[in-house]
Amino acid sequence: KALASVVRDLKKAEKALSDSEEWYRIISSLTTDYIFRLKVAKDGSIKTDMITENFLTTTKRTLEDIITPDRWARIIHPEDIGKLMEHLHKLLSEGGSTELECRSLMTDGNIRSVHVVSHAIKDSPSGRITSIVGAVKDVSERKRVELALATEQKLLRTLIDLIPALVYVKDRDSRFLLANEPCAAYMGVSSPHDLIGKTDTDFYPPDVAAGFLSDELKVLKGIPLENKVEYGYSPLDTTKIILTTKVPFRDSEGMIIGLVGASIDMTEIKRTEKALI
Repeated sequence: KALASVVRDLKKAEKALSDSEEWYRIISSLTTDYIFRLKVAKDGSIKTDMITENFLTTTKRTLEDIITPDRWARIIHPEDIGKLMEHLHKLLSEGGSTELECRSLMTDGNIRSVHVVSHAIKDSPSGRITSIVGAVKDVSERKRVELALATEQKLLRTLIDLIPALVYVKDRDSRFLLANEPCAAYMGVSSPHDLIGKTDTDFYPPDVAAGFLSDELKVLKGIPLENKVEYGYSPLDTTKIILTTKVPFRDSEGMIIGLVGASIDMTEIKRTEKALI
């Protein structure tokens, strides 16, 4: 009877394990992730003993391709193998969880970026790590969008700096959020970054700064300032004639969150006109 009871318990355990793995597969099939489990033997050897079917459809590879760590290395970008193994060793020595992003080599030669979350499972009595479970998500599209955005921002920055006009963006408190190189040179600072967070009061006499602020308060109420000729001194104490346009800067919902300005230094043009006259 005792033996029969043990057999029944083993069958129940096997069924529970089978049901659990089936749930893993079902859940995985509903997402772009795939789930894996690594078995850690007492001698420290590691073998992949379960991976959901999404792995096959996502990577076009089989379980045999990643059955042991040395085979993983064949499908991971050479530059990422080191950090992958570092995370694995950390799990084996310290337990806990880790996250990393790496590049996976596809059978068609393409490279995909994946985000891997792994967790070490310990045996309760001994405290020995017996398995590692984890999930992998393909983040290639997110990486592509991030790269495209970074490239677009770099292009925009280059174009802004090439414009001979003074270009700048300010928040609702008239503090600089962005400026181009000509604007920085005009204001007497070495870099556009030196303007960020500052206002005209940091560079101009109080009466001049107050005049600029008066105009900007109107812009922040939705009234554009178009082609206003401004006479005065630059922060470098040189007489300047500036043609300025400022318009509201709105967010995606149409709320005014600041202003965008562009000023053209007309000083040399006016001097040339006067000399010709």
